[in-house]
Amino acid sequence: FPRSGMSPKMGTLRKVFHNNEWWFAVEDVVNGFMESGNFQEKFQKILAHDPMLEQEWGRIVAPILIPGEKHPCDCVTLEGAFRINEH
Repeated sequence: FPRSGMSPKMGTLRKVFHNNEWWFAVEDVVNGFMESGNFQEKFQKILAHDPMLEQEWGRIVAPILIPGEKHPCDCVTLEGAFRINEH
């Protein structure tokens, strides 16, 4: 994620190698791109700014079990992470 304006927290992304590519926890991606507020608040701002993202959600997000987690997390590929960041 070598991109200006991103939070230093981007280094702490939960990720898993799945189907021959890296997938990242959506919550970590959103929290890394946006500094203030909580995840739900940030996520709602993203969807309000980009209604098409909600329609594409099922195509770019998959529930995947990340090692160390008890339940699957909504995850995106690197392409999906940048799609979320287009807000």
